[in-house]
Amino acid sequence: MKFCDYCGKGYEPKQKRQRFCCHKCGKKWWKEHPPIHSDPPDGAEVLRTFECKLCRKEVKVVSTRAHRTQFCCYQHEREYWKHDYQRHNSGRSRENQGMSSAMSLGSLIKRERRDLD
Repeated sequence: MKFCDYCGKGYEPKQKRQRFCCHKCGKKWWKEHPPIHSDPPDGAEVLRTFECKLCRKEVKVVSTRAHRTQFCCYQHEREYWKHDYQRHNSGRSRENQGMSSAMSLGSLIKRERRDLD
């Protein structure tokens, strides 16, 4: 018998590392406790650096398990894509949309060949 980290209700875990009695409790807990990415320790090997698209903070990634490449945290990524899709596509013409707009791979290859000639 374990107790849920969010609501405190007792439950029988289905997995060894299970922390919550149900999926809803897990989602609520993670919403209240977002991950915090601290600065890397001195002397740590930096794998890559980039600037967060939302807050413009310089991010240094030292872990091979971290897959962040554009945003410093999950919340900034959600916030960025949540608002006004048009602001992210401003300046793009319809002919440069790549595979979107139900374009098949074959027609994309034909278009690239035509443009190269």
